[in-house]
Amino acid sequence: MQLTDMMTRIKALFLLAALLASMSPGHALPPLPEGRANNPFVRVESGSAVLWFTGLGLAAGKTYRDLRADGWILSA
Repeated sequence: MQLTDMMTRIKALFLLAALLASMSPGHALPPLPEGRANNPFVRVESGSAVLWFTGLGLAAGKTYRDLRADGWILSA
């Protein structure tokens, strides 16, 4: 296994762990307005406010022509 492959897997596991840790049980998020693949998202807490942001990613065609640079914010 090459070092870059191992680092990619470590990053993916870290992101998965961060995702699972950031989700609170019993709080379901609404579906995205548009289906995406490979889109990152972030949960930010400030005081009593919680913001979720997602953006970028690939639209349905999943080619370089389908890259998206928009995003959405959910305030919960």
